[in-house]
Amino acid sequence: MGNYDEFSETSRSSMLASIRSSIILIAGVGLFILLVFIFINMVTSWSQNFGQNTSQNSSVSSVE
Repeated sequence: MGNYDEFSETSRSSMLASIRSSIILIAGVGLFILLVFIFINMVTSWSQNFGQNTSQNSSVSSVE
């Protein structure tokens, strides 16, 4: 019975360590995905604004 207690303690500590590392990994991946998502949104909005400005300029020049 004593051996079983020691085994459960070691397995529990290793399980906690693996859970903690997996939580850190998931949090890191989630943060990375969030940063990439924000960056993509910034780039798309900037490119859309840039495209609108260039299209407006071209239409104005064609009207003239």
